[in-house]
Amino acid sequence: MKVTQTIAAGSTDGLRRIREASQAGLTLCFPGVGSAFARQHDPTCLIVAKNGVTFLVDVGTNIPRVLSSRGIHVCGFDYYHITHSHADHIGGLEELLLFNHYVLNKTPRLILAEPYKGILWERTLRGGCEHRENGTFQFEDLADFIFPSQTAESPREIYEVEVEGIRLVIFRTVHIPAEGDSSGSEFWSTGLLIDDRVLFTAESAGRLAHLDEFLRRSEIVAIETQDFSHWLDAGTSLGLVIAPIDRGFAFDDVVVISEAQIFGREFEGRSKDSRRAIDPELVIRNLTELSLGAPVVHVEHGIGRYKGLEILVIDGRPAEFLTLEYAESARLYVPVASLDLISRYAGADHESAPLHTLGTDKWTKEKQR
Repeated sequence: MKVTQTIAAGSTDGLRRIREASQAGLTLCFPGVGSAFARQHDPTCLIVAKNGVTFLVDVGTNIPRVLSSRGIHVCGFDYYHITHSHADHIGGLEELLLFNHYVLNKTPRLILAEPYKGILWERTLRGGCEHRENGTFQFEDLADFIFPSQTAESPREIYEVEVEGIRLVIFRTVHIPAEGDSSGSEFWSTGLLIDDRVLFTAESAGRLAHLDEFLRRSEIVAIETQDFSHWLDAGTSLGLVIAPIDRGFAFDDVVVISEAQIFGREFEGRSKDSRRAIDPELVIRNLTELSLGAPVVHVEHGIGRYKGLEILVIDGRPAEFLTLEYAESARLYVPVASLDLISRYAGADHESAPLHTLGTDKWTKEKQR
């Protein structure tokens, strides 16, 4: 895959350059990367190209002008896809439809999930597009449609289609903040996976659960699978699997991304010996196995008591930590993703479990006995 970011304002042949670049493989270009209210950067839109075939993702109000400044006409693409109905994503769609009809005598090809077609026309485009010299237009008079097949309903609706060698996976997302998962609300919003299948890996069941929660907060819904071969055979686009992989890799149409690549240094500095030191029978595989006040053993710091979860802001970003209390009320904050470093206390009397003192070598000496 090639990401092209060199189609600067003032270019006169932007689309030709993108088509040429795409002969070597999937090519992406972002003419705009700004938010809905951006002033310094143009609103987000994406050009996708492969083997000379192009399609435009989203046609916001300013996008015809942005494209024109790079030598690209908004009507020059082979296909179009719209992710949701805010003006910065569809404000230029009326121009696209009417210019094609009245000037070029063409109908653009839109790739839309069938349920969204009616929403887009009735709630947004109809008022400005339906009136004509004699009678009224229907959406079908102004565009040709390609409807992806629905491949999943739960936990999110997923639609898939392949167009001239470009495989698209369209999945429902939460665009307007709400309590819980509102991806199935009346406001249509989608994300897009292009060509590649992606497998996310984590080293343990606990960390896999944390990774899954993180991905879902980022509007990425991956399906947990038994192992790599089962995921390949299943054909699902986004997968989750337990695998001891430090760095990801790519081959053919598959991309493997490890938890270390997502969370960075959070996973560095853990020796394999320290992981082996935990009795498998005492491993905590899920946060639900922890109860407030219960004694636990941290592989590096010894016995403390679990005091619940707490959100801390690190480098400007909120993150979730387990709070462990040690002797003299000292507290240790452990990233949820490091759950594999904590095990159950093996002693019989949990109430009188001896707490270690942070900053001493007592626990290290006990482990060496």
